[in-house]
Amino acid sequence: MTFRISTLLAPALLLAAAPARGDLPAERAPAAAFLRDDAALIEWVRTRSPEVAAAQSRVDQAQAGVGSARLFPNPSLDATMGNVNVGSSAQTDVRGADRLSWGVGISQELELGKRGPRIDAADLSAQASREELRASLAERVADARVAIGEAVRLQVRQTILEESLTESRDHLALEKVRLQHGDLSGIDYDRLVLDALGQEADVRRNRAELESALASCAAILLAPCETGEAGPDDLDAAATVPAEIADPEEALRERPDYRAILLGRSAAQKEATLARRRAIPDPTLSVSYSHDLFNELTDTVQFGVGIPLPLFDRGQHDAALATAKARELDRTAAGTIQQGLGEVRGLAAQRRTLEETLSRLDEEALPLSNGILETARKAFAQGEYSLTDLLLARRENTELRLQVLDLRGELFTVRNDLRKALGLDAAAARSAP
Repeated sequence: MTFRISTLLAPALLLAAAPARGDLPAERAPAAAFLRDDAALIEWVRTRSPEVAAAQSRVDQAQAGVGSARLFPNPSLDATMGNVNVGSSAQTDVRGADRLSWGVGISQELELGKRGPRIDAADLSAQASREELRASLAERVADARVAIGEAVRLQVRQTILEESLTESRDHLALEKVRLQHGDLSGIDYDRLVLDALGQEADVRRNRAELESALASCAAILLAPCETGEAGPDDLDAAATVPAEIADPEEALRERPDYRAILLGRSAAQKEATLARRRAIPDPTLSVSYSHDLFNELTDTVQFGVGIPLPLFDRGQHDAALATAKARELDRTAAGTIQQGLGEVRGLAAQRRTLEETLSRLDEEALPLSNGILETARKAFAQGEYSLTDLLLARRENTELRLQVLDLRGELFTVRNDLRKALGLDAAAARSAP
């Protein structure tokens, strides 16, 4: 049975670049509280995650782009000076300064049919970036939750293994006295020693995995993960998902990544419209004033209109590019829905199977195993049970407890994945203050 921790591998690799454990903030991340309180976990990740901060910066960039798109073209100011003599002149009685003429003018380009689609495209891109921010936040919340859950599972597993090892050592000490008095054979005692050594190896191996999980959790939450008070009940209460998913496709269409794709498609369509409207020439209106010291008409005002001729570049290629991009995003959106539906259905089926299996083990197998172990202990103490039978009953009980714990962890991961696939964390983040 495999408890999926693929989302933990990347943070573990980045841990070397993160601050040393002693350099982490004094505030600790409460695992039990975060597993039970989605709003607290969302707020923690929102205020600390560098990925979320980067996504927020992209929103700020897109919003600045909206402001830029709303601006009008800048006017142009020009100044001229004429009648500057650079050679000999027949009119020697006129000073050079009296021949000069100078003028000032201002011109303004008038956009026709372009400002609207440009603003719309920028605004849609800004909306898409905000949806991407929500998607990034939901992604990091899901990663943080699964990291916390893995640390909690291994912490509980460590407790079970250490309890079993302590019992084995206590039993081994008692049996050593029996061995010294000749009431126990050497081979039976050696079997007890081997069993204890095997359990010690399991404890050490699980402790190493726990340290790795705590390091990954700290790398994601940017604070030491406090798992001391967390237990199996916290795993059961975490990553809640509705028992019945009435309309998964509707939930998928509300996911921020899907909404961002649709907004990006609309922005591309507006960019295509903007590119096609480059075929409409934008006239430039100008007005200028001239003062001539040489001619009798010394002060004049000129008006002008300039119209570019869209003979070659009419925006046709940029329009084709934007149209192809919109078509790509449209197909990506459709693929996202189909992939999401398959993922949700698969995870829902997996959740049902795990819940049924865990229920049977919790309600039937585990109480039965506990009863068998207790009976075996009493029977062995009274000499009615062999050492082999006692070791077998204890081993089976420990393995069953660990199996139930691992099933709880796997069910928790499936619920977390299902919550992520349905966009529930994104919805919670959207409704958060």
